Amino acid sequence: MSLSILDDLKTCGVRVKKLVFTDRCDRAFPYSKVTVRPFEAKGALRWQLEQQKDAQVFHRNLDFEELESWIAEEAIGAFRQAVLTAAGESIHYTIFPDKIKRKSSANSLTQSAPASHNREKQYLLHEGDNIPALVDLGVFTKNFRIVKSKYDKFRQINRFLALLDDAFAQSGKTDLTILDFGCGKSYLTFLVYHYFTVIRKMHVTVIGYDLKADVVENCNRIAARYGYTDLHFYVSDVATDALERGKIDLILTLHACDTATDYALLHAIREGVPHIFSVPCCQHEINAQIHPGGD
Repeated sequence: MSLSILDDLKTCGVRVKKLVFTDRCDRAFPYSKVTVRPFEAKGALRWQLEQQKDAQVFHRNLDFEELESWIAEEAIGAFRQAVLTAAGESIHYTIFPDKIKRKSSANSLTQSAPASHNREKQYLLHEGDNIPALVDLGVFTKNFRIVKSKYDKFRQINRFLALLDDAFAQSGKTDLTILDFGCGKSYLTFLVYHYFTVIRKMHVTVIGYDLKADVVENCNRIAARYGYTDLHFYVSDVATDALERGKIDLILTLHACDTATDYALLHAIREGVPHIFSVPCCQHEINAQIHPGGD
């Protein structure tokens, strides 16, 4: 019965953007929503399952044969609805106990989307993606739709991640260590973790430092809730305390207070860190001096 979905996956091939299973009918099945996305690893096409359980997200990487088995043995029977999105086409499936009803909407994406949404297709983060940090930040609704008043923030976040993408997309690296100095509430840190693990399929260890114990405790609690197992936060004074050393691929220092940025840059230079993304805390004050009365 799953053949129609599998045939469409084979036909669309590299044009597939995602396949989303929703409307769970089997309450014993642990996940309320599963998103399937293709990615390339070592020259081969593979498939990632993004499985949502309450506020947590779990990932599995499969080859096509494993994906066939998963759809036939688990997805069919667990969900009532599925939508396959590919370049220029959207296919909706209604899953019944004995059959699958298929409805194709060819070219609907390119014909009906307004200009702003056409530009959005080039973003690394998309409306509808399961990104809990954007919900907590108030950029997404609980249904992962962009809050209209937060569209500029959504665009700024995508621009920041695009800078990371320029540096790492073609790096060939599969394992990274990142230090974040003066991480604060860390929503950008969570989004950086999402970018590397979900979008680029890299194994990444992220360590955040901050002076405030309550902030660090809250960030670790959120990381656990998101299921981000290799994202950890520590109370640390970067000017005096021992910091992570050795193989460090990227240092982030985004609006770190006072002289924390200076010490972060010093640590990066001493450790020979190849990538530094830094925005000093005094950026707005400097802009005001250079452009008084303006942005």
